Amino acid sequence: MQQGNDCYENNTRVKFDYMLKLSIQKLHREHPNIIEKLKSYDYDTLQEAQLFIRNYFMINQKEINIAGILTKKPQSCPDYFALLCAVVSDLTKCENWREVWQQYVVGVYKYVSYPENFEPKEKVYCMCSHNCIAENMAIIPHQYTNLNLYIACDCIAKTGIISSYEFKKKAKTNDKYAKIIYDREILRTTKKTLKQKWTNMINTYIEKLKDYRHCIICEQLTIKKTEPSYKRKCVSCYVNENSIYKQHKCLLVYKT
Repeated sequence: MQQGNDCYENNTRVKFDYMLKLSIQKLHREHPNIIEKLKSYDYDTLQEAQLFIRNYFMINQKEINIAGILTKKPQSCPDYFALLCAVVSDLTKCENWREVWQQYVVGVYKYVSYPENFEPKEKVYCMCSHNCIAENMAIIPHQYTNLNLYIACDCIAKTGIISSYEFKKKAKTNDKYAKIIYDREILRTTKKTLKQKWTNMINTYIEKLKDYRHCIICEQLTIKKTEPSYKRKCVSCYVNENSIYKQHKCLLVYKT
């Protein structure tokens, strides 16, 4: 499958046959509440349904023909992508995987309506199970079944709907996505600034350690190494320790 500047091929290990169709038919029959959730445009609802379906196939993988096993590891991502596409498709019109992809209409996808308080560091998951960043996600509706998938731009390119490059380019013109990108950059800058401050503190400490030693009371680098070795307290701690006004000392014992 080729689209725009990207060239993607989904190399699933799952065989498209009647065993697969039977398994998906069983899923629809036994879990109608999960299938109903796929009609939603809420990203959390779709993620929940997609997670259930991935786990369903992992538990019931003996019902399908697959050259290997389904796990939670990355090598299973292309298989979950294919399975989720099949689950939302009209399989009465399909005899192979290519006909599953062809049921999607080029250019038809929807931006996600994230809430105003969406945290840019929140993890989101593509239908294939891979964790992604929110501004690279979309919802694709199926033209025959009206079931939706919450999908990342790399996987959406596999369907031929739009290339990953074009999606990212257009996503920046959507204000909700632009806000997430903006907030993420602020977060990244803040982390960078804090990291730089920490690095500066460490460097300052290392430099000071060359010429100073620690006070045994406040533990600060305040005593010059050129001072006699018996000098183990800094001036402030020494004065405080010998002051008549030091803490916990009853002042009534002192004459004025």
